[in-house]
Amino acid sequence: LRDNGAWRCIKYFPCSIGAPNTPTVTGQFRYYQYQTRWQYSGYYVGPIMRFYGGYAIHSTLLNNNGTDRDGRTGKMISHGCVRVRPENMNWLTYYVPLGTKIYVTNQ
Repeated sequence: LRDNGAWRCIKYFPCSIGAPNTPTVTGQFRYYQYQTRWQYSGYYVGPIMRFYGGYAIHSTLLNNNGTDRDGRTGKMISHGCVRVRPENMNWLTYYVPLGTKIYVTNQ
């Protein structure tokens, strides 16, 4: 949130980023596409906020019945995407509109 010309944090979520051999891109991007889910064999991620090519912010891995398959955050484990817990992903997709600037750092 921009307040009197300065940014201030209104929400913080732990996340996981890309593993060392599949790093997350860093820089300034735009959230350009919403998707409900990406389906894989036996599990899915979603919702999804795409911000650069195949890179996105999305939920941690969920079994097809909606339970956690891999709910870890705070690790370098993804294929490059940013993973957050499903309840946090739901907050993000509700409050962050398409076209919003996304800043990705490794800090």
